Amino acid sequence: EKAATDGGTASKYYEAFTYKGAEQIELTDAFLDHMMPANWFNLSWSKRAPIQVSVPSGSTAADYQVKFTINYDSDMQTDFDDLRFIDDDQTTNLPYYIESKTDGSSAVVWAKIKDVITTTPQTIYMYYGNPSVSSESNGDNTFLFFDDFESGFNGAKWERNRDASGGGCGAFVSVGILYVYGGDGNCPGWARSKVDLPNKLITESRWKVWRPGSSSCYPDCQEEGGLYVQKYDYSTYYTGIE
Repeated sequence: EKAATDGGTASKYYEAFTYKGAEQIELTDAFLDHMMPANWFNLSWSKRAPIQVSVPSGSTAADYQVKFTINYDSDMQTDFDDLRFIDDDQTTNLPYYIESKTDGSSAVVWAKIKDVITTTPQTIYMYYGNPSVSSESNGDNTFLFFDDFESGFNGAKWERNRDASGGGCGAFVSVGILYVYGGDGNCPGWARSKVDLPNKLITESRWKVWRPGSSSCYPDCQEEGGLYVQKYDYSTYYTGIE
């Protein structure tokens, strides 16, 4: 039957249904099976919100990353650890990455959509309302290539012309930042990813130039498929990208 409270379908009624975690032990499995939708991802999450994704024209590739801004709801953990993004089959966990957040206010989240996105809206679901789980935010699982440099220089992901942590031209990581130093024309500084990337892609990063000399400095995608971060300086001044 349609729910008289919102005039919607039974599934909308079920999505509006919630219960306090402390009361779960008082609810029998039969009662929960009756009250919650058959396609509910996991009964440990008490709320879900449908999210429709589409593009204005054309289509994307499969496994395309989409950016959302999530406003805090009082049923969420204040640090957004209980967020989960689920495909419309209500079975498949979609990888996601929390780019930034303000606890108790909002979070910027990327989710990798399994199916091709077209002009026809498709629905994924954001589940929340689980007070005891930890975050599954993971940039490596979400993007084609990811590094936040929080664990230092990762030799499995990057190569460089030389380690510049002791000075001189080259590249090194300190406190979550990749530094690239260029010397004179005989010693450009660079770091290049070891991961082959497709011909069509979008890269995002935050970087700045400091102590500039007469120089060129840029991130670039090379023909061999790697992501190049380079600093070349023809002057005698060292210049950095961070």
